[in-house]
Amino acid sequence: TLLKLAANGHSPFSSIVVDASLTPGQRDEVLALLTAVTSREIALFFKIGQDSDLKKFLLDSNKPGHQRVGEKPSLKTPVIDINQSWDEFYRARPRSLKKSLNNKLNRFRRDDGFTIEQEWITDPEQPIVDELVTISAKSWKTSIGNDLKSNRRSRSFLLNLIESFGRSRTLSAWIVRHRGKPVAFELHIVCDDVVYPIRADYDEAFKAFSPGSVLEYSALKSLFEQGQYRQYYTCADDYWYLSNWTHNYRNLCSIELFGDSLKLRLLYFAEYRLIPLIKRFIHVKRTSRRPA
Repeated sequence: TLLKLAANGHSPFSSIVVDASLTPGQRDEVLALLTAVTSREIALFFKIGQDSDLKKFLLDSNKPGHQRVGEKPSLKTPVIDINQSWDEFYRARPRSLKKSLNNKLNRFRRDDGFTIEQEWITDPEQPIVDELVTISAKSWKTSIGNDLKSNRRSRSFLLNLIESFGRSRTLSAWIVRHRGKPVAFELHIVCDDVVYPIRADYDEAFKAFSPGSVLEYSALKSLFEQGQYRQYYTCADDYWYLSNWTHNYRNLCSIELFGDSLKLRLLYFAEYRLIPLIKRFIHVKRTSRRPA
């Protein structure tokens, strides 16, 4: 049986939240209760922080039941700290990024039919929700079945998100329209003054205008100018284009905790002892055969 934290591909990161007022001993008791596995269970702690207390606790081999624990790399997420003016921040960006954006912005602005707005989403029945689904249905994600129209689970996730966070005014969409037609969006959720852009799509028919890049630039610029937020957490992996915006990263990993049945002991040995050894051996053999 595989036990997992309530996280999925949409989740920026996950963890176990423990009351900060607890003593270290009490905290360890709580973590022990919430991470325990039986002899026939594997616990997967997905997308947890490399520097988190949870990781330190799980990798502590002195804890009961922690003799078969494995770590795997996960996302390396770029984050943008909002701690200066937009002009100061943008001035320090690479020249190649600013040149590319200027070309995209000029092409975008030459067509006066485009508008960019931010709208708070408080109810699933708002017209903008249908606009988000429409944009997604015309994006490249339709080719992999991950758009909001054809993928029922992705659409349910969006609607559940609105039900859960809409009334607190922490969920908004930045949207590009062309003469009233929805073209691109970036969906934001805010928590503790951190902005999480958890989904973005654009209509492939408008690809020549780079609506995704223009929208990201516009939203980020506005977040700096509003002065209400402290960080833009990209929710992405270390994609090359994001390295133009920031060199700050949140490193995540996945931890697996194995039960003590014979089958799981063998599985742990194969996964974290035997296979890495074979991979190292293959790497050494390939390197030694390489010509000087």
